[in-house]
Amino acid sequence: MVDEAHERSLATDTLLGLLKKVQRRRPDLRLVISSATLEVDRLVAFFDSSTVRGKAAAAAAVGGISRTPAVISIEGRVYPVQVHYLLQPCSDYVLAAVQTVVDIHREDVPGDVLVFLTGQEE
Repeated sequence: MVDEAHERSLATDTLLGLLKKVQRRRPDLRLVISSATLEVDRLVAFFDSSTVRGKAAAAAAVGGISRTPAVISIEGRVYPVQVHYLLQPCSDYVLAAVQTVVDIHREDVPGDVLVFLTGQEE
């Protein structure tokens, strides 16, 4: 299972390439790749081995294993969202984000708060 595959990095690209190689030797291997925003057509084309020939392909054909990737799409839910921006730049955006969340929480309105920051460190 590879989750968040849309967050492309050298590590995920290498992992997907290695999994494709492993799948050539192990046609019975099932991969599950999930993403909220992935370009499905490109990923399907990358993992489609229905035209590959060789011992593994022959073994898969005998075993009745499909070599064309299956796609399952689950539609997400849409919720009303309010977006807040700072009017002026600030020196410590993490502190400003935390203060804004606390201010919203103090208003005691129903709902949740989601804050997007620039990276994992924050």
